[in-house]
Amino acid sequence: MEVPRRFLRAVARGKNGVRNFSKVVSTAPENVCTNDFKKVLLDMDMSYVDGFTCIQSECKLCSVKSPGNLYINKTTGFFTCVKCKNYGEWTSLQKLYFTAKKREFKKNDLFDLKSPLNGINPYPKELSLRETLYALDLKSDDEINKLLQQFHLPNASSTVLKQIGAHVDSTSTSLYFPFWSIDKVIAGYRVLAKDSGKETTLLGAGHSGLITFYPERLSSSKQSNKHTKAVRSAVLVISIVDAVALAKSGIKSHIICLPHGISMLPIEILPLLENYSKITFWFRNCIGIWDAIRCFSAKLNPKRCYAVKPNASIPSAMAAFENSENLVTIIADARPLHVEDVTSFKSLRAEVMSELSNIGKVEGIKWRCFPQLNNLLKGFRRGELTVLSGSTGSGKTTLMSQYSLDLAEQGVNTLWGSFEIPNHRLARTLLTQLAGIPLHEHMDRFDEYADKLETLPMYFMKFHGQHSLDKVMQVLEHAQYVYDIAHVIIDTVQFMMGVSEDSSGVDRFWRQDNIIAAFRSFATLHNCHVTLVIHPRKERPGEHLGLNSVFGGAKATQEADNVLMLQDYRESKGGLFLKILKNRFCGEVGRVPLEFNKESLRFTQQKVFSPGTVGNDSKDNSWRKLNVLG
Repeated sequence: MEVPRRFLRAVARGKNGVRNFSKVVSTAPENVCTNDFKKVLLDMDMSYVDGFTCIQSECKLCSVKSPGNLYINKTTGFFTCVKCKNYGEWTSLQKLYFTAKKREFKKNDLFDLKSPLNGINPYPKELSLRETLYALDLKSDDEINKLLQQFHLPNASSTVLKQIGAHVDSTSTSLYFPFWSIDKVIAGYRVLAKDSGKETTLLGAGHSGLITFYPERLSSSKQSNKHTKAVRSAVLVISIVDAVALAKSGIKSHIICLPHGISMLPIEILPLLENYSKITFWFRNCIGIWDAIRCFSAKLNPKRCYAVKPNASIPSAMAAFENSENLVTIIADARPLHVEDVTSFKSLRAEVMSELSNIGKVEGIKWRCFPQLNNLLKGFRRGELTVLSGSTGSGKTTLMSQYSLDLAEQGVNTLWGSFEIPNHRLARTLLTQLAGIPLHEHMDRFDEYADKLETLPMYFMKFHGQHSLDKVMQVLEHAQYVYDIAHVIIDTVQFMMGVSEDSSGVDRFWRQDNIIAAFRSFATLHNCHVTLVIHPRKERPGEHLGLNSVFGGAKATQEADNVLMLQDYRESKGGLFLKILKNRFCGEVGRVPLEFNKESLRFTQQKVFSPGTVGNDSKDNSWRKLNVLG
């Protein structure tokens, strides 16, 4: 199905229609905790409920007679009210509450709250697509069942499909399932195409929601407003096809389809999941599934989270339905995700078997532009620490921007900490690499590639120059929680050390060791891949760089899972290549010969010749020398 271009433009722009090219992460909440939130509420004589991810209270921004439900995120302090639809940072709410304490709130008290109602429509007009869609509740049950057969879906109850607000387009080639936001507004659609069976997510910029299939026993009109209180369990899926299969199975839990697949769980939808005491993940078997489940469960509170482990024979709920498996039993056998600090092989056995039977998925996400790098590192994996170094001017930042762009195009949420180069220059490099052409000579195509770059999960810290480690780590932890960051890039570590403050060599090494230890801990605790760009020591001209060439002490290379060295010996006819000096995952080391194109700012991998295919040409023989491993 071809997505309407007008909708893509709306998705790529901010809520007020203005281009938001750089998704900048510049602020993080102050060091406040859940007790601070509770204390303020008690000072205001406001009762509260301590939920799984949010503190629930009454909103004093609403009418005093009928206040709405106020949700305050326990980690970030971000608040939202379902009724008056005001939302914002905790500091804004706290300031307002203390300023207006013991008196009625007035309209002018809303001085710095972010409200979607203040002259801005956060949902683009194109999002409703009302001109081309027809609601299924206008069709008979026989027509709906015939339509489901055309889309190769189980004959789910027509009542369930009508109740969630499913639509079909005028040509009956696509089904539209709406994502409902917390304020009961359509935030987007999950589109299922009939011919390809492909699912596409259309969401308004900065907004999100859920598609919830309610059990048939609760879908009557008399109980439609009580469904959230009657059922205390939910099954989370990432595919409409799986959701329909589960709806047909007769399970008693709510079935919820997430808006962004395994890439992200937005904090604005966490209040919608507060009423469930048990949440079961049943995601399709794909690369990164367990990383996503661990990340999402940490955000939702692991103590209430369970997971169905897919395997080769039953990769999804739909596959289990087609194989006549008992889906109710499979969900009942889901394993808890909260584990104690000490475990045994008995509890690890199923996970080990899953890794061995899906070794290709365990290796990680493959790079598209560097196939030889896949042969050596096997792929990109979360929870690892990579150190990239290289001679001055060899192109470390340019290589890393292409490296990260490759992964972001495959759905890896990436956060750049560029302390050495301003964000707008980094973004220009990324945009040129994405286009593959010199954009300054093709400005008529700028919007085309800028819109594409905006849709990628790429974020930038608004830091430049020297900044303290504590401040950087605070922003990292905040961004990882809010945006589900999977890859953090720090360019370069030396700019975090404040080298100019003290010329003592010992002090500089000690500070670098602290930085390395902090990022190592962050990568492990948050299951996030961290790439550190570190300048090398000054070596003799022409001398090849090795592990000992990385600036500072030995801690950087000891703590790192991967050590990469970009070496440029083109002037001495030695070529340009990326050398893998350390690989903790499988031990493979070697060289990836490269070429650089100044027009596209892209590195391309040189062809790797096998011993039997190298001809007599001197150029071929020179590259043969470069491809010797070690």
